[in-house]
Amino acid sequence: MDRIFEYIAQFHVVVFFALIFIGAQSFAFSLIMEFIVRPKFLGLRYFLLISCVLGFLSGFIPGVLVDDLGLFLPVGLLVGVFVGLLIYDRSNEIRQGCA
Repeated sequence: MDRIFEYIAQFHVVVFFALIFIGAQSFAFSLIMEFIVRPKFLGLRYFLLISCVLGFLSGFIPGVLVDDLGLFLPVGLLVGVFVGLLIYDRSNEIRQGCA
C-alpha cells in the first residue's frame, strides 16, 4: 500500500516530463502540419508521408533517451500516419463546408 502512495506522490514528476517530451513534440508537430504542410501539399500521399516522417522523428527522441528505438520508432510512425489521416480528413471537411 505504501508503494501506491509513493507513485501518487511522484505523479507530478511524470506529468512534468510528459509535457516536456511529448507535449512539446505534439505542439511542434501540429504547428508544422497546420501552417507549413497543409498549405503546400493538398494530396493525401505527400501529406501522409510528411506526417509519417514527423511521427518517426517524434519517436526518435524518446527512443534515444530511453534506449529503446525498437519500440518508439514504429509507434511514432503509426501515430504519424493516424494523426495525418485525422488532420487531412478534418481539413477536407472544413474546406467543403466553406466552399
